[in-house]
Amino acid sequence: IPSSLLRHPLIDYAALGHIHGGSVTRIGGTLACYPGSARVWREGEEGPRRVLFADTSSVPLKAEAVSLKSAGRFLRVSVPAAADGPLSFSREALLGAAPEDWVRLEASGVVEDEKTAAEALRGLAKELETSVRRVTVDAGGLEVLAGISTHPLALRFIQGWESLASRYESPE
Repeated sequence: IPSSLLRHPLIDYAALGHIHGGSVTRIGGTLACYPGSARVWREGEEGPRRVLFADTSSVPLKAEAVSLKSAGRFLRVSVPAAADGPLSFSREALLGAAPEDWVRLEASGVVEDEKTAAEALRGLAKELETSVRRVTVDAGGLEVLAGISTHPLALRFIQGWESLASRYESPE
């Protein structure tokens, strides 16, 4: 809808739709409201889902966003992969995830064999499907370097890295 149509002096409120990200703005004297999606429909729709409560008794009109806790969220979960294929995933990454949520597993790392890492990622997704509304995977962050897990330079780097990491791990 062209914004010029909303500049009419007799229009106080315009309830608009189809924009998945919500907004409330004034166009001339008109309160133009896009509530956004009440549910996550596409990957990347982050932030709370909501409806707008319009107070027509006030002058000028006001609209207040009301979050829908039961609508679900879009959550990105980082899943690092080791050179020989295993995934480093902790259930703590999903603390607070609800059955209404959409989880996107984003794998990253340098791996020996992309097929092994991809299979592990699909297995993890299948396991999580029972606890959330939808699970999708993104393996675009994986780099394949055949022979990396046995290369002497890579092995020394990993040993040094683990040595440094152990210094900074918090005692349990």
